Amino acid sequence: IQNMATQIRRLMDDIVAEHESKRKNEFDVLQSQINPHFLYNTLDIIVWMIENEKQADAVKVVTALARFFRISLSRGKSIIPVRDELEHVRNYLMIQHMRFKNRFTYEIEADEDVMELASVKLILQPLVENSMLHGLKECISDGEIRVRARRVGADVVITVTDNGCGF
Repeated sequence: IQNMATQIRRLMDDIVAEHESKRKNEFDVLQSQINPHFLYNTLDIIVWMIENEKQADAVKVVTALARFFRISLSRGKSIIPVRDELEHVRNYLMIQHMRFKNRFTYEIEADEDVMELASVKLILQPLVENSMLHGLKECISDGEIRVRARRVGADVVITVTDNGCGF
């Protein structure tokens, strides 16, 4: 009976490890699909800026892009501090702000006590992207995107809001 219990525990551990590996692989596939399209568009903006003699703007975008990918890679970690996740979104929004010719503004606020807490890497960027593409797409007035991180009880609550028309 003891051998069977040990074997069952081992099998259960194997199932949990397999499930975790599957989840990580799905997450990696999602990340790899997001980056090439974004990179292509960003490089296109940089080329346009250089051709139009907007070198200072090109430098800002290249710097933001480098920081964006530094956080994206995060030495292979899937859990990063909230501070890094917000910095990742800040770089993404800065690049998009330049790309869309200042058609929207953005604000990122965070309570200091959540900055070093853990966050899943790249969880906010798809939400911000959806806010831009679907929330602000049809709006006539200037768009506004707001990202807010705060503690509510024992939880960290991160919200992405916009003033858009919705979808």
